[in-house]
Amino acid sequence: MNVPVLAGLRPLTLDDVDLLHTACTDPLTQRFTTIPRPYTREMAIDFIGLDHLAWAMVDDNDKFCGVIEFRPHGSLAGDIGYHCAPWARGGGMTTQALRTVTAWAHAEGYVRVELRAAVDNLASRRVAEKAGFELEGIARAAQYLNDKFDDLAVYSHVELPPHSELNQTL
Repeated sequence: MNVPVLAGLRPLTLDDVDLLHTACTDPLTQRFTTIPRPYTREMAIDFIGLDHLAWAMVDDNDKFCGVIEFRPHGSLAGDIGYHCAPWARGGGMTTQALRTVTAWAHAEGYVRVELRAAVDNLASRRVAEKAGFELEGIARAAQYLNDKFDDLAVYSHVELPPHSELNQTL
């Protein structure tokens, strides 16, 4: 897929392998994501080589600081997943990346953008809420991860086309 360069985001490159590997082996990242355990450097290389819409979140010096990925579900909806490297947490980078990718998705014609976060992943949930996502509810036992079931908070960002029939009924 053609991954466009967006503000603060760029396509992943093989130059990101070592920092991606380090970020993906972080205990907090491993706790809340479906990243495999153990996560090897070869897995990082394979991830970068996938044909998908994934961006590197980068700082002002183009240093890798995390990943945000958009996964289309048909032509009108998709979901977003993200993780921020430990060295970049707390500065608002992930919130800005989420806003940017969400705006890009809507501009591409996707009406519904969804994300899910473990109910106890308060940082990820704050990112979603700060980026304008609305909590739709809790999906009970929706993810089996690290030998246990997790409830997931389901968030969405919906932008209907201006002249949509659905807009007329809302």
